[in-house]
Amino acid sequence: MRILNRTLVSETVVSSALIALATTGIFIVIKVVELLKQAVEGRLPTDGLWILLALNLINYMDIVIGAAVYIAVLVVLARWNREQMMVIYATSGIGPSGFLMPAGVIALMAMCVVGYFSFAMSPYANRMIQQELELFRSQADLVPVEQGQFSVSGNGRSVVYFANNPSEDPSSIQYFSVVYKDDATEVTTARSGRIEEKGGETLHLATGKRYLLSQDSTSYELTEFDTLVAQFRAPLSSQSSLHTRGKPTADLIASKSPEDQIELIWRCSRTLMIFVVVLLAFGLNLSPTRQGAGAKLIGAIVIYFAYSNLLGFVIKSGDGNPLESVMFLGLVHGAFIALLIWSVIRTSRNKLFFPRATMVKS
Repeated sequence: MRILNRTLVSETVVSSALIALATTGIFIVIKVVELLKQAVEGRLPTDGLWILLALNLINYMDIVIGAAVYIAVLVVLARWNREQMMVIYATSGIGPSGFLMPAGVIALMAMCVVGYFSFAMSPYANRMIQQELELFRSQADLVPVEQGQFSVSGNGRSVVYFANNPSEDPSSIQYFSVVYKDDATEVTTARSGRIEEKGGETLHLATGKRYLLSQDSTSYELTEFDTLVAQFRAPLSSQSSLHTRGKPTADLIASKSPEDQIELIWRCSRTLMIFVVVLLAFGLNLSPTRQGAGAKLIGAIVIYFAYSNLLGFVIKSGDGNPLESVMFLGLVHGAFIALLIWSVIRTSRNKLFFPRATMVKS
């Protein structure tokens, strides 16, 4: 029995690590292409791409690890069936109940690792991503203006000129900016202005015009103004303005906000799901016969995605009521736990496990 436990746990851990590494490699390639595209378009800093890539990887590790463990269990059981390992264990007197201990250990280990990322590392990565993006926007979209010089930022998407000394010529322009956006180009001119430093730097413009040129049209919109206030080098957002996904779990527990409570419920629900699906992988694919192995594998994968998508659908379709979210998520979990119980009972009654074991004992 101890040999079974050690073998099953060690093979599953090794397979999970290999699958996680392969999945991580695919994720890195896809994410690098996406980040490079956004950097070329001027929406991300070119010198901080690797930091954002690492943070995005940490953010999705709970999904990667959970799926890797689940697939690893399916791969190990399929290989054991193919190599007649299940028959060997059956003829040795080990029935389905003998797999409960290693299956529970693997499910608990997967739940702990996924829970660590869901409750701690993923929120931290979300916070860091938000801060990196805010820092880039504060430096690129609202750039520090040097008097008498053109300032270019955002990979050429923003050009600013500012002169602090008003000219005697009434037709002169003391402020000029061009900002290239995704769907339009914005041009702003002003005759005079001043800079104030209060919780950031604010540019006060007077007597100017703003032109908005659409990308798909030759016409433009003109807005004339007497005064205009533009802020640049704004301070980063405070902790209270963090997106809910980036808030620490301790803050969610202490918060009475419905959005924070639903996020906490979602983190708990996602962690519980890994425990249930890993046990389901054993219950649905534990058999000493290779009959229908392909169908079982496909069915197990369908069950995993159905479980995950149902949980996500319940969270997104809710009306912001934590009690309703708990109730509907509980129904989803209850349905798959019932499927788990049924699969365990069905497997324990599988007579294919016992005839050979009885012959050996007699």
